[in-house]
Amino acid sequence: MRKQKFDPVRKDAMDTHNLGEAEFYFSERVGAVFYYSINLGKKSFKELSEKKYIKRNVFVGWILKMVIIFAGLYPVWFIIGDL
Repeated sequence: MRKQKFDPVRKDAMDTHNLGEAEFYFSERVGAVFYYSINLGKKSFKELSEKKYIKRNVFVGWILKMVIIFAGLYPVWFIIGDL
């Protein structure tokens, strides 16, 4: 087999976040989408994702994720409890 050339652009494209960073950014996006939907698009998504709103977006995003997880687990627990 031939050895492939090293391509720094390709290497940078393959870099990923660790789990904590991925969780943080996902919560931030979920929070920003929540506020964007509440404002009915009156404010731009970019404006709602600004640095000054990061804490708010992360907190709201985390709460929404927990609500979705527990809302999904409740029917499973309810069904298994009836068996």
